[in-house]
This record gives sequence, C-alpha cells and structure tokens, in this order.
Amino acid sequence: MTSPPPPWLVDPLPWHAAASPIEIPRAPVDPETESALSHGWYVPLFGWGASDDEARRVIALVSRAYSTEADPGSMDCLAIMLLHPALGTRPMSFLADAIQSGAAPAAWGKVALAAAGLLGAGDSLRAEFGEAMLDCPAVRANALRTVAVGGAERYTFPETFARLCAAEKEFAGTREAEAFTALRAWFEFVLARRWSALDTLREVRLESLPAADAWLVSAGLFLVGDDGAKARMTEYASLALEGVQPVAPRVVSILSRELAELVAQPWARRWDHLRCAAAKDHAAAAVRAWLSAALYETHEEGAEHETLGPEMTKAAKEARALVGGFLLDWFVQDREARSRVDHWAGDVLRVYHRLHGASMLGSALDEVVG
Repeated sequence: MTSPPPPWLVDPLPWHAAASPIEIPRAPVDPETESALSHGWYVPLFGWGASDDEARRVIALVSRAYSTEADPGSMDCLAIMLLHPALGTRPMSFLADAIQSGAAPAAWGKVALAAAGLLGAGDSLRAEFGEAMLDCPAVRANALRTVAVGGAERYTFPETFARLCAAEKEFAGTREAEAFTALRAWFEFVLARRWSALDTLREVRLESLPAADAWLVSAGLFLVGDDGAKARMTEYASLALEGVQPVAPRVVSILSRELAELVAQPWARRWDHLRCAAAKDHAAAAVRAWLSAALYETHEEGAEHETLGPEMTKAAKEARALVGGFLLDWFVQDREARSRVDHWAGDVLRVYHRLHGASMLGSALDEVVG
C-alpha cells in the first residue's frame, strides 16, 4: 500500500549532502554518523512518504536502538531522526492525511508514535512529533497520550492536566474514557497533590486499561504504599513488552534497569510527596485567607457620593480566578521535596512512554511486517 509522493521530494532533497543520507545508522553510532545527524544529513521518519518500506524502516530504527550491538547513546542519536530541521512535522502531517484518506493503514501511525516513545524522545520533541497526528481519528487517542502525558518541557503541568480533562470528556462513553480518567487522576494525585484523586486511582479497573496505562496507575499507587502495587508494575510492564521483544531484544533488560531505579527508596519518595502536599495545603490556606481579606475595595465613611456597596476589584477577580484553577495546587514552596518528586514523576513518565510505545509497536508488527 502506497500513497502519492510527498511534495518535498524535489531536487535538492531536504537532506541533500555530498554523501548518501543516513536512513538506518550503523550500530554502535560512530563519529561520522553523529556528525551527519547534527548536519541534517538523514531521512526522518516517513521522510520518503507514507509507504510500506518507510513503516519497515521505522521498525528497523527501533530495532537498531535496542540491538545487542547498540551503545548507550544510540537511542538519543536515533531520536534525532524523528523530525528533520528542514521539514519539521510535515512528514507526520502527510502520514496523518494518508491515513484519513485511506491511502495508508492506521498501523503506520501507531508505528511512528511507538518509535517516539521507545526511542526515549524528550517531552518537548515527543509532543511536537505527536501533535501532527492529533487530527487523525484512527490514532487520535494514542496521539493524545504521546502529546498530553508528559512533563513540563512543552506544556506546564496544569496545561497537561487540562488536556487530559478535555480528553476525558471527548471520549466519554467509549473504551478510552476510563483510561483518560485514570491518566488525569494520576496527574492530579502525583503532581497536583490532590489526595481526593487517590480514590479515583484505587477505583480504576486495571484489567480494563491498556497495559501501559495500568502500569502508570500502579506507579501512582506505589507512591502511597498500596499493597501489591510494585508487583503490579512488574506485571503490566511485562504485558506491554510482550509483542515487541522479537524486534527489540534488549528492551526487557533496559526497562528492567529503569524500573528498578524507580522503585528504589520508596519511603523517601513517599515522604517527599507528603511534604509537598503539606506545603501546598499550607500555602493554599494562607493565600485564600489573604484573598478573603482583600477581596473588596474599602470605601471611606462620610463620602459625599452615593455608595453602592462592596464591589470586587479587578485584581481580586483575577486572583480568585487563579485560585479557582490550579495555581495553589501545583505551587509548592518546599523546593527540595518538590524537585525530587517532580524528577521521579519525570522518570515514571519516560518509562510509561517506552511501555506505551512497546505496546503499540507490538500490536502493529503483524500488519506491517506480515
């Protein structure tokens, strides 16, 4: 199955160079390859258009990153190939249009999004890469996970939370609704320190969620010491990695090491999270008390003009609007504890995207490779 050639395949090509452009780098990555990647002498994902060969090349890139010959920096180098400096997100937009028109299967979109997670792309790069796929209904749910479930590089945590809330409403009545409810509750509990969201996490039916989403919920429950949460993290990680091991032989060993680092020092992480919650609650109470005292303008007694009663000032209206949002819930003055919790959450989200990518790629392999 092929679609029409993309419009950027003209002379000179966007990756034009004296040497042949890189399509699948050697492993381990050598200095010549690093130089070529830094100069844009490479073909980005689906740079040749939406075709079977390109879908297989993406799988080959992931396989190269997780090969037994790959060096530790290979994933970072290959993540550069997600986008090209001269093309930006045009290849992903072209692929999304091809899927919508029926010229390409949805599996190719899954393969592309899976690569962004498995190659360990940073939050900003992964979000930019996935945004081009958001308007494609066939892969929208997975694209939303790629874009919205992230740290604070491209979007702030409150913005991420707002996107997840919108997704929860968008998919209401579908199988995805419960998954986005769980993702929203994880952000609300772990990063906004709202303990009411913990009840939502505990009520989620893990068996009804995709394996990576169930793993993320289990990680949130691990933070408060729920019985069996650590074992469930291992269980759902194994489920997510099942289908991808044939093309990524080192994926289990790499993810096992990252998982072990996440669950180390559980008491320290729980204590830091409690400190953040306490600091947030103290700050919220203090600011709300100040706002209630400064909410209205005062009027001097004996004024000749007719008084109309207390009227909320513009500043007070703006402040109250902020309080009604997430200003107080995300702001924690205890920088030491906040830094450690946010760093841990960032590591959790990186592993989540690796697991989500592995699950997507595993489900698309049969359709792409045959």
